[in-house]
Amino acid sequence: MSAGGLMKITPKTIEYAIHRVLVSRQVCVGCGMPLRELIQIWPETMLRRGDLIAGLERLRASRHLAIEQAADGPRVTLLDESFSLVSTADDRAAVTALNTLREARKRPAAHLKTLLPSEVFARRTSDAIATA
Repeated sequence: MSAGGLMKITPKTIEYAIHRVLVSRQVCVGCGMPLRELIQIWPETMLRRGDLIAGLERLRASRHLAIEQAADGPRVTLLDESFSLVSTADDRAAVTALNTLREARKRPAAHLKTLLPSEVFARRTSDAIATA
């Protein structure tokens, strides 16, 4: 995390997120998935849609992915998954950022209670409040 609590999302972080989505759908080299499906799954990464577009373009330009027109619409095909290798400190930082986003998504809704006033709702003032 950087100053102010904001996380540094690098192009490599986005590439790892794209790779994770592909792997989660069992896409291997030479195979693909509909772009429409990738777009629908993307919000689970906690990254912006613009990040997905930029990441796909970078991976297409580097020939790691192909985006081809199919009968059912555009399809993303994995050509080379070497972009998913973790070998440098920057790579490890990108993976850490992605894991932090994943953990934020898993955080239970109970943590939202700390943001709300501790008032009791939907009770009449004469109702007893159960205490543990």
